[in-house]
Amino acid sequence: SKATQVLTTIMLASAVQPFTRSVCNGRPPTPSRSLVMDCNRAAKSGIELVVKGDPVAGTLGDCPFCHRVLLTLAAKGIDYDMTFVDFASKPQWLLDASGGKVPVLIRKQPDNLIMPDSDVITAWADKEFPSPSMVSDVDPSVGAKLFPAFRAFLSSALDSPEEVSGRVALEAELKIIDNWLSQPGKGPLFGGQTLNATDAALAPRLYHIQVALAHYKKFTIPDELKAVHAYLKALKELPAWKATDYGEAIIIAGWGKHH
Repeated sequence: SKATQVLTTIMLASAVQPFTRSVCNGRPPTPSRSLVMDCNRAAKSGIELVVKGDPVAGTLGDCPFCHRVLLTLAAKGIDYDMTFVDFASKPQWLLDASGGKVPVLIRKQPDNLIMPDSDVITAWADKEFPSPSMVSDVDPSVGAKLFPAFRAFLSSALDSPEEVSGRVALEAELKIIDNWLSQPGKGPLFGGQTLNATDAALAPRLYHIQVALAHYKKFTIPDELKAVHAYLKALKELPAWKATDYGEAIIIAGWGKHH
């Protein structure tokens, strides 16, 4: 399997970084819940998740692949420590472990196992924490070309043939998603009323598409794609989403250099 091929064990002298936030039951600590309790529970879980973010402010960055893993852990109520990495100053251990890419999950006990790649991490999470299951029955082709189409559209010059073709390609991918969600008995999410693996993978990408293109291309998802609009509305009401949403301003800033 891909997970078996990609999963590697890397022993590090010290994997723990100084800027961490403990997350309990898949949620960061709130004023109504004890930070000490959260730290203890997260420490006992032996799981650290390395993500893009601001280590000084302790805030998440604009990485849809990190967001995918965060949604998975939140949906499953998994306790973990979260470490933020500034992409302008990546630590050497991260470069050695994953080529500098995130997310990276570190299972500290019993073997200090390092798992780069969101595909590997989410597969591992569903195996190690099978309830609730996030196994998806959605054809992998649904949404497979969504992000490439988005990037091509975003990076195209104003009023160029590439902008026109990019928009057409993106709308075609959005229509495929809308058609799937519009089937009888389907929706509002790919997992019905709860997140499944397809939701965790595609929801952050749709979020980036909606926000970045509205800002840089004045593009909005067509009104006729009602199932997609219902999807985004339902998504943002989920506790797992609210706990992992890094905000539109960070997305806009992150995609500025690609526009």
